[in-house]
Amino acid sequence: MEMRNIDRHRRGGFSLVELMVVIVIMGIGISMAVPRINRSIRLARLEETEARLQSDLKLAISTAKATGRAIDITFTEDGYRVADSTDSTRVYASLDMPSGLSITSSGDARIFPWGLVDGGTVQLDNSVGSTLLTILPNGKLDDGTGY
Repeated sequence: MEMRNIDRHRRGGFSLVELMVVIVIMGIGISMAVPRINRSIRLARLEETEARLQSDLKLAISTAKATGRAIDITFTEDGYRVADSTDSTRVYASLDMPSGLSITSSGDARIFPWGLVDGGTVQLDNSVGSTLLTILPNGKLDDGTGY
């Protein structure tokens, strides 16, 4: 009768050693996943900033056509702003660079009232990599992929 109680007691769960092994394995798995997750987040920020710049270019072109006034995109090391070329207090969009992301350009861009863009190149950098973008005369961003 005592044997049955011991057997029943031993089958009733996991030992402390088994639980510790599972916790160690989970910790190793998590420590391997965190760098990949961080890299994915930084890559997403780079792609999101590129998409935002493209969107703001479209806004600048449509605003220039609608108002009949030239629009400037002024780049700084901290970001950029889209403003009226004759009234710089009239800002249509601006972006402060997310943490860990920097922007450099070959110069500012001007969008004329008829929609033509006098652009240049813009480079976005972070610890994952960099993207060199060319602002084309039609207002599109060319990242060198041909799409």
